[in-house]
Amino acid sequence: MLLANQHKNKLHREFINLYHRLGLPLHFNHKGNKEFNNLQRVSLLILYQKSKKSLVDFCEELKESLWVNGLA
Repeated sequence: MLLANQHKNKLHREFINLYHRLGLPLHFNHKGNKEFNNLQRVSLLILYQKSKKSLVDFCEELKESLWVNGLA
């Protein structure tokens, strides 16, 4: 497991710290698909709300940004 201080992006570190402070489990579902974890989901929701863009515009911008690699 990576430590929070190993991430170079400040916002990514903040997401990890927030996630740990909230005490969220890695996955809400126990039997379903585990392609994405809750840290990735929460981070994307925060980024989407912060962008104040339409969902289509946000998804297009996300494809072009480095966040896709950073959240993986």
